[in-house]
Amino acid sequence: MPAPSDRSRWAVPTFLLLSFGLAWAIELGPVRRLGYGTLAGTLFLAVVMLTPGLAAFVVRHLFEGGDFSDAGLRWGQGRYYLWAWLTPLGWLLVANALSVAVGLAVWDPNLSELVAQLRQHNVQLTPEKLAQGRWLIPLAVLTWGSFINSFFAFGEELGWRGYLQMRWQERFGVSRGFLLVGLVWGLWHAPVILLGHNYPKHPRLGVLLMVGFCILLSFFFGWLRLRSGSVFVPSLAHGALNAQVAGGAVFLKNYDTTIATPLGVVGMAVFAVFLFVLWRWLPLSPAAESSAGKRW
Repeated sequence: MPAPSDRSRWAVPTFLLLSFGLAWAIELGPVRRLGYGTLAGTLFLAVVMLTPGLAAFVVRHLFEGGDFSDAGLRWGQGRYYLWAWLTPLGWLLVANALSVAVGLAVWDPNLSELVAQLRQHNVQLTPEKLAQGRWLIPLAVLTWGSFINSFFAFGEELGWRGYLQMRWQERFGVSRGFLLVGLVWGLWHAPVILLGHNYPKHPRLGVLLMVGFCILLSFFFGWLRLRSGSVFVPSLAHGALNAQVAGGAVFLKNYDTTIATPLGVVGMAVFAVFLFVLWRWLPLSPAAESSAGKRW
C-alpha cells in the first residue's frame, strides 16, 4: 500500500465527488422519472450500488498507480463468511419478534400485504401457492437472494470498506474511521430515501434514521473487513442484510419502519447492544488492523 505522503490530497475528495455525483445523478434522474418501485427504477438502483466501487477504481488509477493492495480482494478468513451470512438473520428475528411482542407490528403468516401488492399487478395467489410461499420466501432470501444481492453490494463495499475505510482509519483511527464512513454512507442514500425507500411514511426523518442505521452497520461491516482481511466478507453481509430484511418484512403488517423492524428504532437498539457485546467479546487487535491492507 502506498505511503500516505505519496497519496494525492485529492484522492478521497475525488472519490466522494464521484460516489455521490454518480449515485445522485441516477437517483434524481432516471429513478425519479421512471418511478421508485417500478422494475426499470429498481434496475437503475442496482446500478447505483456499483458507483462507490467504480469511484474507488477510478481514484486508485488516477492517484495511486492502480494499486489495489489494501482493497481486500482476497478470500480472507473463511469463518467470517458465516458471521456475515447469519448475523443479519439473527438481527432480523430478534428485531421483528420484539416489534411484535410490544405491539409495534402484527405477525402476518398469511402474507396479506404481499398478496395485496400482487393483486394490484393482477397476480393471484392460490392457497397452495401461499402455503409454498411461507417456506420458499425464507429459503430464497437465505440462499440465492443473499448471494445475488452480494454481487451488487460488492460495488458499495469496494468503495466504502475497500477504499474509504482504509484511508480514514489511517488518518482518524479505526473507530472514528468507522463512524465517519457510516455518516457519509448514510448521507449517500439521501435521495432514494426521500423518494420513499425504506421509510415511505416519513422520508425526511428517514434520512436521519438511515444515517444512524449506516453508522451502526459501518462498525459491523468494518469489523468484518478488518477481522477477515477481505472485502468480500462485508459484501456478503451487506447482500444478506438487504435480502433478509426485505424477505422478513412480508411476514409483518401494521408497522412503521421508523420504529419497528431492523430499520427502525427497535432494530437499531437491538443492533447497538449486539455491537457492544461483540466489541467486548471479539475486539479488533492491532494485528488485525495492520494486516487488513496486505495482499494475500
